Amino acid sequence: MSTNSADQLKSLTAQISALTRLTSANPSWLLVDIYIDIASSKPGSSRKEFTRMLKDCQSRDLQIILIKSISRFGRDMVEILDALNQLKVLGVSVIFEQEVLDTADTDNDLMISIIEAIAQAENESRSDNIKWGIKQRAAQGEKAMSKGIEIIDVGGVNCYLLEADDGFVLIDTGFSAKRMFLDEVLKKALNKPVEVPKKLKLVILTHGDSDHAGNCKFLSENYDVKIAMHFEDSKMVENGDMSWNRKLKPDKISFTFRLVTLAFGKNSIFDTFKPDIYLQDGQNLAEFGLSAKVIHLPGHSKGSIGVLTSEGDLFCGDLIYNFAGFSYIDNLEDFNESINKLKKLDINILYPGHGKPFSINYFNKKFVQKI
Repeated sequence: MSTNSADQLKSLTAQISALTRLTSANPSWLLVDIYIDIASSKPGSSRKEFTRMLKDCQSRDLQIILIKSISRFGRDMVEILDALNQLKVLGVSVIFEQEVLDTADTDNDLMISIIEAIAQAENESRSDNIKWGIKQRAAQGEKAMSKGIEIIDVGGVNCYLLEADDGFVLIDTGFSAKRMFLDEVLKKALNKPVEVPKKLKLVILTHGDSDHAGNCKFLSENYDVKIAMHFEDSKMVENGDMSWNRKLKPDKISFTFRLVTLAFGKNSIFDTFKPDIYLQDGQNLAEFGLSAKVIHLPGHSKGSIGVLTSEGDLFCGDLIYNFAGFSYIDNLEDFNESINKLKKLDINILYPGHGKPFSINYFNKKFVQKI
């Protein structure tokens, strides 16, 4: 809890009462203790009760931790994932009542749901700042997001549905565990009331990782659509091997990214497939009804690409994350060359594989000045 206001204290009382009733209703559970922190939500502020809870877990006093929601567990993604990893090692399961998640169920759906929930909590906490930023950018004359772009959040992965003449082009496909959701969104877009049904004309993969290519085989079989990507990532999707054509150890990987790997493992359910089209740097996509070209952007992987439209919208995949604490650079030299390449292009807004779109001004301040 971030403050000790009367309203929040009432809310806290209600939460304790609800969780206590839930514990009492399970005959195999015994309530050992209740841990409450009333402090700032800012990183670095004291959380004595949280620390005491972790020590009790280390002493084997606890086997299950019951929490109202993920937003109550930690102040940011790094703290949450770090704690979950510690508790996993200790054999302590965490149950988030609001999100209906139990860390004892260690599968891909859980990983996706936890990351989604953390991202949602962080997004809500930043909502006022985001709204303020939009107003400021508009006042400074920065270009808004172009029409004809739909952002589809498929398990914490951004997929982009672009209008292309009499149909659509889809950039990336998300986790296979979120297939039903993606299928529903696509059907609504392609079959709008009082409109002629449209076709999904092409699926473009920005790279071969399973969180971006997880639904390609399904889409190919059910939407009669061709899958296009760069050749240098092709064996990832053909063999289901995300390490193919990558270094044994990446040049740069963030602490949070390591925690995700440690907490949930590297393997993901993946339907292998063979791409229909191999895209090259500078290739024009006009034949698919899209006024755009392919930009080869290695760094995250050898075959990473971006799609740059004539209006200056760049879909950059995982070359750049705009997601708190996430970074994975396989080859730093390639990454720096790709960043320098972007500096020479006519770009207005960048659309990453993870996180919110951002302006070229933000890109120049955050990334270009560091090289």
